[in-house]
Amino acid sequence: MSGFYDEDLAYIHHTGFAGLVEGAGPELLAWIDATGIQGGKLIDLGCGSGTFAKLACDAGFGVLGVDFSPAMIEIARGVAPEADLRRASLFDLELPACSVVTILGEGLNYCAGGEPNDRRVESLFARVAKALQPGGVFAFDVIVADDDQPMNSTAGRAGMDWAVISATTEDLDARHLIRTITAFREIDDQYRRSDEVHIVRVFEAAALAMMLKANGFAVEVSSSYGIYPLLARRRAFLARKI
Repeated sequence: MSGFYDEDLAYIHHTGFAGLVEGAGPELLAWIDATGIQGGKLIDLGCGSGTFAKLACDAGFGVLGVDFSPAMIEIARGVAPEADLRRASLFDLELPACSVVTILGEGLNYCAGGEPNDRRVESLFARVAKALQPGGVFAFDVIVADDDQPMNSTAGRAGMDWAVISATTEDLDARHLIRTITAFREIDDQYRRSDEVHIVRVFEAAALAMMLKANGFAVEVSSSYGIYPLLARRRAFLARKI
């Protein structure tokens, strides 16, 4: 695979694509509060540029944020200086005792830290269950399978000093999306080009729910975080350790 959210794409994502976390983050924190959890350690896996880590710190949590991209972690250190931020794959991190674990923005789908096959996902769920206190919360969102609605598209977006074009194709048999991304960022009055290819695993929603239940979670599957709707073929999993 090519780079994964290297310097330019990490900057563009932080500057122009924070809408999910900005919209879903407060809704998720409100749901966590409604479960009776107020404070404690929150582990934000796939923390990106630290937007949700900052929200969680402001809500009174002690935050451990983890991301596979060094460039994302560098931005996050400026956004959420109160958080403990580390560069690692979410599949490899040893999880400390905590109240909450989150993976916002499809982080579980990405193959950057190795293929998220069923064995690795179930191992992660088991480690999350072991780390969480009784009644603790595990919340994440993923892209789910739908053979009748394949994700094949091209899209573009631009900001004051950047532009990005992405093409997505779906391999229905392999349950993978392939995202080819070309980014342009203005540096010293010139535009620098960078290219990345991201491989994204697509999950069966029912299979993930069964894995969670097998690891001692009660789970609700939703197409939104509270009043914040997710895009088509995205599902939020809101799980509590029994």
